[in-house]
Amino acid sequence: MDGLVAFKELEAGTNQQVTALFEEYCHHVACLIMNIQSVVDLEKFVIGGGISAQPLVIKGINQAYDDLYHTNEAVTLTLCRPQITVAKFNNDANLYGALYQLLLTTATEKFN
Repeated sequence: MDGLVAFKELEAGTNQQVTALFEEYCHHVACLIMNIQSVVDLEKFVIGGGISAQPLVIKGINQAYDDLYHTNEAVTLTLCRPQITVAKFNNDANLYGALYQLLLTTATEKFN
């Protein structure tokens, strides 16, 4: 129920249940990335939000993607391995987006 505690448990490596849940989460995200890539063939996927502040998340998703990627020869022959990285603004991206929208709305109203 507490993300900070969960990541402390992950770093310690002592709680197998937390580790299993985290690996399952990373696997699901990696599957989503692979499914999207099979349709639109993107070079880069950027992970944002609060969870992206944890380095283990990007590392875990990359590991899960590699595991998927190398288990199927058809995948390795048809898809290029994308870069999976953390968003530049992490959890603050939503604030920048909201500010941008506010500035656009304000500028539009001013000139109309």
